[in-house]
Amino acid sequence: MPPLRGRGCGYSKFHTPSILIQPVYAHRLRLPRRVVVLSLPPPSDAEPFYRHRFSTVEFVPRDINVILANPLSLGTFLAVESHYAASAAMWRGTEAFLADPLASWALLNVWNCKDMFWMEPFVLYFMYGVGKEGAAAAWLLRGLYAHAHNMVWWGGCWAMVEEVEVCEPPQWGSRTSGGCHAPRTSSV
Repeated sequence: MPPLRGRGCGYSKFHTPSILIQPVYAHRLRLPRRVVVLSLPPPSDAEPFYRHRFSTVEFVPRDINVILANPLSLGTFLAVESHYAASAAMWRGTEAFLADPLASWALLNVWNCKDMFWMEPFVLYFMYGVGKEGAAAAWLLRGLYAHAHNMVWWGGCWAMVEEVEVCEPPQWGSRTSGGCHAPRTSSV
């Protein structure tokens, strides 16, 4: 019998997400010298960032503040160019950043799945809320992924995972490009 594919439920296909899984190496990754990674205090700085910058994205939950404040949320991380390190060290909050944003930045969150469930034979951290803007955003995102890789490594996990659309960065291998690539993963 062929699958119903939602015909009886009034379901219309909205999108086809993919799960990307990146194994963690047995060593730490070096962050690029030109990248500074800031940890935004959740949810006070992270929530306004998501509400302002990602308000038009279809899957940002209304209760993002609850998600960001959850103990399993390991943090919201913002990458900026290193020549902005002095201004980054004097972080004045998200509202000030959004009022006068840098030309390039990248953002992501890391969720601790290890303390929630184990997937045999490995444990993982989940990356969500990925965003980037500007000409230098590709390598800023690369720096964020190196930072996330090191968090996963320090946490004793073996993989980092992210749900993405086919044309949405990152695609592992060329994960920082902005172009559309054929998915190399299984669809959910």
